[in-house]
Amino acid sequence: DLSRQRLKDVPAELARFTQLRELRLDRNKLDALPAFLTAFAHLEIFSAEENELTAFPEAMWSWPQLRELHLGDNWIEAIPIDIDELVHLEVLSLWSNVIGTFPASLSELPRLRRLDLLYNDMTAEEQELLRMWLPEVQLVLSEPCRCEFED
Repeated sequence: DLSRQRLKDVPAELARFTQLRELRLDRNKLDALPAFLTAFAHLEIFSAEENELTAFPEAMWSWPQLRELHLGDNWIEAIPIDIDELVHLEVLSLWSNVIGTFPASLSELPRLRRLDLLYNDMTAEEQELLRMWLPEVQLVLSEPCRCEFED
């Protein structure tokens, strides 16, 4: 757990711990993640909430056992279209991001049981589509709104 360390970069020393099953990097100042995270093939839980990330970590495609992915309160704009490759994913937490589109591939996640999209700007139609795609999944959503904010 490297949460609340005011990190701008993930320490390189972490690369030696290739057997990690859980990694928490919450509440730092990370805007990117290092390539060496691909070595964590046993990772089951990854959390980097409350950072400055703008995209999903590329390394996650190297985590075949990933069950929980927590990326809430970042600046992520899109969910990767091939998200369904994370076949063991049970929890996907993306609260308070700036996600604008939601791929149908979310419905192909066989073990997904919770999807947190609280405080993402979504229309009622988008929310209804998610409910239709994911009838057995606990969805956490805000009131629908495609809001335009003035400076």
